Amino acid sequence: MTIAGANFKASAFSNEEELNDPEYATPLGIAVSAGLGLISDSYRVRLNGQPAKLFRSGVLTALDVLQMNGYNYAALIGRTGASLAVTIDGRRTLYRGEPAAPSSLRINGQELPPSTVIQAADSIEFTPACSGRPGRRTLAEALGSEEAAASCLVNGMPAAPDYELRSGDSIETNVIIPVKASATSTESVNDGEDAPSVPPAEAAKPVRSVPEPKEEKENFPPRRFFLNGNALELPAKPEGAPYYLMDLLDHSGLDFEHLDRPVVLNVNGENSAFMRVLKDGDCVSIQTEETRT
Repeated sequence: MTIAGANFKASAFSNEEELNDPEYATPLGIAVSAGLGLISDSYRVRLNGQPAKLFRSGVLTALDVLQMNGYNYAALIGRTGASLAVTIDGRRTLYRGEPAAPSSLRINGQELPPSTVIQAADSIEFTPACSGRPGRRTLAEALGSEEAAASCLVNGMPAAPDYELRSGDSIETNVIIPVKASATSTESVNDGEDAPSVPPAEAAKPVRSVPEPKEEKENFPPRRFFLNGNALELPAKPEGAPYYLMDLLDHSGLDFEHLDRPVVLNVNGENSAFMRVLKDGDCVSIQTEETRT
């Protein structure tokens, strides 16, 4: 047994025993350090202002720390809202749900990817992702106008234009045709003679309703990226909103519910975070970490 140092003297002393001796110095040093919280079997890391729970030592990434504290991949990437699937005149139509609101991961105030290696005394701020809202459409929105909705059936029954569609609904258009009966008047005859016959009115020709002009929405071109070496074209988001790296996770082919290795995110060869804004032509790589031998 050797003497590692004399730091324990600041907190321990004796008039009878010589503490500066291998028999006492090392045990006292360990006891005092443990009591004062000077040593630990893991990092001193804070997560959202609280000490993080760490169950092993060694090299830890931000993702490791998050998983040890109850977060999973769903908290990192969120879930796209459920799609709404209906049938219109025998044709299946799908309205996709909204994308998830991205998570936020900051280490010492700087936005960094989950693969970042954590150092002692690091402070992690993490806001989980929020799942997107499911796809929603009213009958009028699905058919383009209230006039079109008024002449259709939903599951064989009439429905109001503001009826909110449900997955599995079957819509038949142009099956309800409003018909106005022609009014015929008969004159009452006091002398008992037959009233003169009135020739039948000509069938009224249907009058097409002219839809009110709608404001033309600006059409944005599709977005094009390269994902894991393959070209990927995605429709433009409403109002031209940008695509984030996390939006491409659903197209990576990875099963995020059953991962056995960390996922490495790269954009144009750079390690990137979920919140990175993508530009047309970006080369994105979303793959599991290679097994080290």
